[in-house]
Amino acid sequence: MDFGNITTNIIKSGLVFNMDAANRASHIPDATKSHNTINLSQTGSLQDTGMFSTDNKGVFVCDGVDTGIAFNSTSNLGTVSTTGIWVKRNDVSDVKALFGNNANHWQPAMYINGANSFIVSISKWVKPALTSNGWANTTDWFYITVTRNGDGASLYKNGVYLNALTGLGTGETKFDSIGFQSADNSDYYNGNIGPVHFYNRVLSDSEILHNYNALKGRFI
Repeated sequence: MDFGNITTNIIKSGLVFNMDAANRASHIPDATKSHNTINLSQTGSLQDTGMFSTDNKGVFVCDGVDTGIAFNSTSNLGTVSTTGIWVKRNDVSDVKALFGNNANHWQPAMYINGANSFIVSISKWVKPALTSNGWANTTDWFYITVTRNGDGASLYKNGVYLNALTGLGTGETKFDSIGFQSADNSDYYNGNIGPVHFYNRVLSDSEILHNYNALKGRFI
């Protein structure tokens, strides 16, 4: 597989999705689409052409009302995966979707619930929470990583392990949007989004920390 369009020193083994507003293979300013640089046929439609900002060398800006990125095809990560996303929140008090899955109906696939918990929802009936008090109560940039291995998942912030959960069941992890819940165009995220990465394997603690260190100079 050609990883020539990965412009940062992130882990490449198992990488199946890479979308970054600062990477011109992924997004051109004022364009209406962004591309997964691992599979350029997978695109994300920006719901507003004003979503691009030159801040931090290039980020997507979501207004919390009606702006997000809708994929033209679903990313199915199965039951073993790693998801990473850089975020800077404008509103730390409300439920906001980071990823949507149309099959979940009203339930976002992953979202921040206020300041304290991160919800992983494989279906609308399965929604355990990774809870760590106060971990997300900030408007600073931070890097969220969630690993899934079958029934369980683990949450990391800025490359550091926080806690784990069980109870995800056997459903596969599927994403088809960033920054909102695609099923009913709701739960719009309010803030900036940096690079987004999906892996088809569980990254180790050292690999997750590596990815944080590879990009932190742009955000921290």
